[in-house]
Amino acid sequence: MMWLQSQVARTDMNGNKWGLNQRIRVREAIRCGTIQRAYAPFEEAQKGSIEPGKLAGLIVLDRDPLAADPSSLIRVAVERRVVGGKWVYESWQARVLKEGPSISRRLV
Repeated sequence: MMWLQSQVARTDMNGNKWGLNQRIRVREAIRCGTIQRAYAPFEEAQKGSIEPGKLAGLIVLDRDPLAADPSSLIRVAVERRVVGGKWVYESWQARVLKEGPSISRRLV
């Protein structure tokens, strides 16, 4: 979640700081990556928020980014992802939690 950390903490992957006076809150950064991202190309009627009739796209994170230290946001992991209403990604950890330890024997 480097994109989120870069907007909130204004640091890069190496910890270099830049534009500290341009930091924004986590909620604002999430809004920039969702509803505002759809608004810029005039697509807010089709996407950008979870509402009936809109294209569904979302991610499930391993922890709450609103409660995380801004400098650790890069370590918030994506567990699952939905694009166009279909699950397109599931982390190894999410699969083990869902299917149990026997999954490791089937995948080896």
